[in-house]
Amino acid sequence: MAWMKPHEAILKLPEVLFRSRMSFAFDGIPIVAEDLTLKKKLNLIKLGISSMFFRNFSLGLPAVVQVEPTNRCNLQCPLCPAGEGSMQRGKGVMSLETYHQILDELGDVMLVVLLYSWGEPFLNRDLNSIIRASVAKNINSLVLTNGHFVQTIDEALELVDTGLNGLLIAMDGSTQETYTAYRKGGKLEKVMRCAELVEEAKAKRGSATPYTCLRTLVTKDTQEELPDIERLARDLGVNMFSYKTVGMQTYCDEFRDFEPTIDKLKRFEYSDSERKAQGPINCPFPFRQPTIQWDGTLVGCEYDYDVEKPFGKVGERPIRELWNGPQARTLRQHILGGEQDTFCQRLCPYQDRVQSSSYLGNIELRPGR
Repeated sequence: MAWMKPHEAILKLPEVLFRSRMSFAFDGIPIVAEDLTLKKKLNLIKLGISSMFFRNFSLGLPAVVQVEPTNRCNLQCPLCPAGEGSMQRGKGVMSLETYHQILDELGDVMLVVLLYSWGEPFLNRDLNSIIRASVAKNINSLVLTNGHFVQTIDEALELVDTGLNGLLIAMDGSTQETYTAYRKGGKLEKVMRCAELVEEAKAKRGSATPYTCLRTLVTKDTQEELPDIERLARDLGVNMFSYKTVGMQTYCDEFRDFEPTIDKLKRFEYSDSERKAQGPINCPFPFRQPTIQWDGTLVGCEYDYDVEKPFGKVGERPIRELWNGPQARTLRQHILGGEQDTFCQRLCPYQDRVQSSSYLGNIELRPGR
C-alpha cells in the first residue's frame, strides 16, 4: 500500500495469514480489513514480493485504488486544477457500469477504495450506490468531501446506511473569512452542518461508521487558527481532527499567497521563486496505488490529471493487462532509474519536499469502534 513501506508490511504478515485481517491507518484514520479471503491474502504477498524483487513488474493487482467519482466541483479552490479551471481533460461523472466493471476485475483483491480525486464526489448522484457496491465486496471505502452536499438528516441517514467506512470533511478555517480565502465559493456553515448531520445520523442508527475526520490544509491563513478549528471539531462531535501541508505544482505562481510562514508547517522550502531540491522521493503510486479517472482511464498517479501517461482504459482491455502494460512499466522504470521524467518534474507535489510526509498530524477526539 502506498502509505506502508515493505518492512512495515512484512510485520503485518502474521495478522494477515493467521487472523485474516489487516489493520493500518490512512492519514491517521484507522482502517481494519477483516475476513480476508485467500485471494486477498495471496495478492498481498505477491505485492510484497514484487516491491522487493520485480520492481517495474507487479505480480499482484493493486489492493488500494483511488477512484474518481467526478472531476466536477462546486468550489473554485485556487491551487486545484479542477477548481481553478486549468484541467484540460473533459468533465464528467463515473457511471455505475464503469464502477461495476472495476469491481468485477479488482473486487476480489481490493482492500480499500479511495472515492475521491479531483472534483467533489457527491456531485456523482450514484455515489451512495458505488459505496454500497464496495461494501458488498468487503472493501473499505473512504470519501473526501467539501461538505456542501449532505444538508438534510435524510441525506445523512442514507449515507450512514451505505456502510461507508471513513468520511474526511475539508474545513479550512474557523471563520467564513478564513475559510473562503482558499475554498472560493464555499460556506463554512454548510460544512459544519454536514458534520453535525452525519454524527446525528450515526447516533440514530447506532452506527460507529463512517469514521469522521475534519481535515484542514495548513496555509498562511489557517496556521494560526488550528486550535480554533480543533475546538470546532470537538463541538461538532467528529472522531478526528487532522491537518496537512498545502501542495502545489511547480508552475503555480499563486502558491506564495497560501504558503505558511511557519517553517515546520511547510511542505517545501524556497530559494527565490524556485523549490530547493531535497532529493528524489520514493514514489509508491504507479507501483501500489493507481488512480482510475471518471471515464475509466487508469493512470499511475492522481496528479496525471490531464492524462499524459495513461496506462489504458477500463473496459477496453483487462485491468490486469493495463497494470503491467508497456506504459505502466515504462513509467515505473523511469522512477526507479531516477530519470527526470517531464511529467513528474512538472506535476509531482511530493518531490523536493521538506517534510517526510504531506500529512502533518491528527488528534483523535472520539475513538471509533
